[in-house]
Order: sequence, then C-alpha cells, then structure tokens
Amino acid sequence: MRSLLRLSFLLMLITVVQLTSCQKEETEIIEDNTQEEETITVDSHLTNLLFRVSINDGNNDDFIDGSSCFSIKFPFSVLVNETEFNLETENNYQGIIDYILSSGSTLEDIEISYPIVLLFSDYSETLINNNVELFSYYNQCSPDEDNTIDCVQIVYPLQFYTYNSETEVDEVRIVNENKELYLFIASLNTTDYLRIAYPFSVLLTDDSLVEVSSNLELENLIDNCVLEEAVDIEELIGYLTSDVWYISSFIGSEDETASYCEYEFSFTSEGLVNVLQDSTQLMVGSWNMISLDSETKLMLSFPNEIPFEKLNSDWSILNGNSMQFELDGQDINSMSFGRESISCDDDQIALIRSYLTTGPWYVNSLYDDEDKAANFCEYEFIFNEDGTTEASDGSNIFSGIWYVGTNNTGPFVGFDYNQDDLPFHMLWDNWDVLSANLNTLQVTSECVCGVDNYLTFGRTPLECIEDNLFLEETLQDGVWYVSSYLDNGIDETLDYYYYNINFNNNGIVTAIYGVDIIEGTWHIEGNEGELEIVLNFENTPFSELSTNWNVVEILIERVKADSNNGEDTLTLLKI
Repeated sequence: MRSLLRLSFLLMLITVVQLTSCQKEETEIIEDNTQEEETITVDSHLTNLLFRVSINDGNNDDFIDGSSCFSIKFPFSVLVNETEFNLETENNYQGIIDYILSSGSTLEDIEISYPIVLLFSDYSETLINNNVELFSYYNQCSPDEDNTIDCVQIVYPLQFYTYNSETEVDEVRIVNENKELYLFIASLNTTDYLRIAYPFSVLLTDDSLVEVSSNLELENLIDNCVLEEAVDIEELIGYLTSDVWYISSFIGSEDETASYCEYEFSFTSEGLVNVLQDSTQLMVGSWNMISLDSETKLMLSFPNEIPFEKLNSDWSILNGNSMQFELDGQDINSMSFGRESISCDDDQIALIRSYLTTGPWYVNSLYDDEDKAANFCEYEFIFNEDGTTEASDGSNIFSGIWYVGTNNTGPFVGFDYNQDDLPFHMLWDNWDVLSANLNTLQVTSECVCGVDNYLTFGRTPLECIEDNLFLEETLQDGVWYVSSYLDNGIDETLDYYYYNINFNNNGIVTAIYGVDIIEGTWHIEGNEGELEIVLNFENTPFSELSTNWNVVEILIERVKADSNNGEDTLTLLKI
C-alpha cells in the first residue's frame, strides 16, 4: 500500500528520474512539472493563508473574556445578574446576547464562573482560577499582532499529499479540525512539498457553502474575504471611535429622535460608550462590533433607563463612514448617528415628563431663606404617567398631582399637594426648570417676599441626620407650637395649641400665649436614633408634658416624639 501511495504521488509530481538524485535535481523536476501551480511549500502564500485560517480565534468571545488573544475553552459557565448560562459551543453566545438585550443588562454584568481554561492562538492551554489570574494575561496581549482569518471556515476533512525531498517519504495526511491543520502546517519544513486534494467546500460568513477546485480559487477566495472583513470591521471601528457622535434619527413605532437630542456619544477603543449631556458625563454603556450571519453588527448595551433602553440591540450596519452610521434594528426600529447635534427646543416638555416618570426621585436640596431639604430626607417620590404623585417614608403615603408646562421663561414643573400635609406644602408651586436630565431636576420659583426659592430632585436620597446636636439646633431655630398631643389616645391638643414655644440655648423652654408665660427646662439625651427630649415644667399647666420624650422623627419643620410605651404622642411644628 505504501508503494502505491508513493507511486501515485510521484506521478503527480512528474516522475523523478532517479530517487537517489540530489535535492537540487528534485526541485528542478518539480519546477518543470506541468501541474506545479498545485504544489505548495511551507513558504507559499496559500500555506500562510491556511495557517491563519487554522489559528485559534480569540475574537468570538471578547464580550466575555475581554481579550482577542485567547478564548475560553468549552465547556464553561457565566452568570448574568444571577442567571446562569452553560456554554458548550459558540452557538450558545447568542443566548447571552439576547438575554442582555431583553433584560436591560450590560456586558459589564457578565461574571465568569471559575475555574476556566484559556486557549491561546497556538492551542496551548492554561488553567485560570480567578479574575486576578485572568487579568495577568491581559498585559501580555498584543491584539495588533492578530493574524487570524475567521471569514472562511474549512469543511473538514481536508486531505493533503505530502512529499519530503530529503527523506524521500511521501504520505497522505488527513486533518479533521482547525487544531490539526495548525499543528500540521506548524510542523512543516522547507523540504516538504504539498498538494491539496480537491474539490472540497468552505463555509463563508453568510453561511453559504462554496466548493473550491484549485489552489488559485482557494487563494483568491480567502484573499478577497480578508480584504472585505478588514473594511467591514477595522475601518468601521476606526470611524466609530474617532470624535463624538449624535443620534440624528431614531424611528421606532414613531419618530423618537427628539428623545436623544441632548446627548453626545463617545465610543472608546476599550468597548465603552460615554454619554454626555452639557459636557457632563451622564452614564456609561458598552459596545461591540461583530460579523454575524453575513452582516456586520453594532451591539449596544446601556443601563435600563428611558430613553436609552431602546438603544439596546444588535444593530445591523447598513452604511458606515466618517460622517454617518445607518443602522437597522429589530422589528421596525432604525437609527442613525451623525456628527452634528439636533435641536431640542420643541421637545423639552416630553423630555422632562420622561425623566420624572422614570424611577424614584428624592429631594436633595430646598432653599427657602434657609436649607429645608432635611424635611424630606425620608421621602421617596414617584411621578406617575397619569399626573398623580406619591411621596412615601415607608409608613405613610402622601398623594398629590404634578404637571409640566411652558410659560414666558420656558418649561416649568408644577406640584400640588394638600396644604395640610406637612412638609409638602413647601413644594406647592409652579417651578421654572433650570436644568433637567435623567439624574437631576433643578427648578426655581419666586416667593411673594421677592426671594427666589430653589429645589433639586436627584436619584440618591438625602441622608437623615439624627444626632443630638442636629436636634438641639433644630429646636432652637425658630418658634414652635403643639400641633398634636394624645394622652393615652385622648386628644388634648387644644390645651397647648395656642402657645408659642421657644427652646433657648441656656436650657430654658418658654411657652407664651398673650400675657401668659410658662417656663420650664429642656435638654437632649442619647444620640443617633435613640434620642430623648427631656422636658420639666414642674407645677405649671404644662406639667403633664414633663417626661422623657422618645424622638421618632426629626425634620426642620416638625418633631415627633412619644412616651409611656407609645401611648402618649407629641408633635411640634415650627411656626
């Protein structure tokens, strides 16, 4: 059998006159061969192309491991917001992408389940047990040296006829996968001559099968796809990461372009998208560009906040150049990026409404001659689409209405709460909008006294300060009255309601009604959540209030306390 193989190979190379002839003579015979174009060596261009096709491609899982210099060997698992994905092949990647887009997650939410095995370009392996070990390989990565060709996949098996002019050994070599092809070509030396058994098929990125019948056909096909891929990916990435972009068009169920008029997008080479508003960074998303199903796709992932959640998709790039990207999304969505921003003048009301109806808000500052934001430190505000609003401290809910309009100075936001619901009466007004975005709403209104009031809503609750110094300063700042006093559930408020109460810094408390002046003493005991107001009026009409009152709420405008295991309650309001 071996003799037959040798004979067939010699016939293909044109019979060598003497098998014992020198290497120079054999080379001359091959060069004279009428089929010499089908014979390749280790230095041939086609051999180099096949070698690059066989390199382990580290690009396909970059959105998981963050590096094109290696891939994670199958099988392995990842978590996305506690949802586990078990990956057996590259076909499982799409499941992760679909979940991220549908759940509002981002690529940053992917967590690798260790241990894993890294597979390098030459198919060498190493065990990785944690992020620290993984990160140590990032610095060793040189993506500029990536020679992988992934636009063509060989449909194996692939058969070679080989002949070594030095050892005079001829063989038939069959390879069944990329790794075998890589190791086979890597083992060749300058005395090896090869012929490929044609025809065979290759798979292109559009999933089409192409049959090749000669070296020239195979070489041209690979060269052309490499050229096309370089244009599709490298050039597009260069455009995308140069300078800033603006959404010039977004079409969903209707034209929603105005929802993005304020935002500037900057794509970094590290796969991040910085979103700026008025030169201030608003949020960070992520992007990736891949070739999938014969298309080049731009994958975008942003936090699940209006209006950015609509950008989360794997957009097909219809056209991309230095000035414009035209994208096609799922269903009827289409979007384009351009270099020029668009005007927001006509859509402020819609934008402000979309901001306010997105998630909870908190009062971060309120200036009305003094800082009164602490009155709202416990409250979370929800603004509903139907114009209703609720403020909750976890136990109580206060309802009102809200609206957005325009006046001669621009857009305003109006709040209307029950005037008897303290401290919400301080918000009742039409507030002119100074600035608005997804994270901050700054408004102002003019008081009848001629002083401008300022109100700021934010996404982070204001910390409630409940130490003894804060309580002392609050009680000493202004005049108070008893708005409610329940004695074992019996309402005795009117016994004290008409007195103006002053807490002096010398430890004296005075209650004044007309010419009637009552004196007592006061001080604070405890700290941080276990505060007590100690009152002592001795033999006066206020003697019933002489006890240690456990403080349950401290606001600049209101202090609540109880005693007798909660049976007695006292509420003081500032005049």
